[in-house]
Amino acid sequence: MREQEDQTVDIALHDVSTRLSRIILKHLNKIQTYTGIKEEAQKSHLINHLSDEALARMIGSVRQVVNKQLQYWKSKGVLDKKRNEIMIHDLDAIYEAADKFNKS
Repeated sequence: MREQEDQTVDIALHDVSTRLSRIILKHLNKIQTYTGIKEEAQKSHLINHLSDEALARMIGSVRQVVNKQLQYWKSKGVLDKKRNEIMIHDLDAIYEAADKFNKS
């Protein structure tokens, strides 16, 4: 019940970039165990198996809007996207988008 309330508040009060960045960060926290080379661990962050459609459903939007935001971030060099794989190159930009309403 609490989760539905939080989602309703997010949809009512936050824009797509804020909601999308928060869901990306939520999934980054779940996959922080990195088993590769230690020097490479913080270079990029990877999110697998989440399609634009799945992300849209998670934030209460539609695929086209989510894709447009991801393409915008891609053009700014924040991330790279291929199929159901998102590689984050600028984690600070994602944090900034997630927290922009908390600063006002």
